[in-house]
Amino acid sequence: MNNQPANSDKARDALWDIVWTLNYKSLYALDVAKFMVRKWTIFDLVTRLLLALFATSSAISGWAAWKTDAGKIFWAIASGLTAFASIVDGVISSQEKIKRYTQSMGGLTRLTQALQSLMDQMRINPEFDLQKTTGDFDKQHQAYVDIVQAYPVDVFLTRNSENEIQEALDKYINK
Repeated sequence: MNNQPANSDKARDALWDIVWTLNYKSLYALDVAKFMVRKWTIFDLVTRLLLALFATSSAISGWAAWKTDAGKIFWAIASGLTAFASIVDGVISSQEKIKRYTQSMGGLTRLTQALQSLMDQMRINPEFDLQKTTGDFDKQHQAYVDIVQAYPVDVFLTRNSENEIQEALDKYINK
């Protein structure tokens, strides 16, 4: 018994389009997650270095700076910036963001591999079973929704960053 709709070629084409679109969105989200891990790792590293260099317990570093008026001003500014960076890091928790984006990267990597496998199966067998393939797509779509909803809101992800990520992805796909 053939459970395929009368217009199964159009339905297959439409399914291909939405699977391809979800794969694109997943690749984009993966690239965003990678970008954010890099940004937050740099922020975390700089904050930790500043704390190590300019914390009040780092008196040895300050001895040389305190010998001149310019050094005193520099030390006061650097210590103030370090305190500010430490407070900001405490509020926004860079380590937590790195962890969440890294987890998202893992999920998105598995998702893009599953979608690419699904697309390969659709290419190999152009007469694929619509019901089964639609069910497979629905599972992958739900996985995408679950991963993307877990993304933290982020100050580092600007419109400019989004555009750069998308342009790089488009270049990668179109080569």
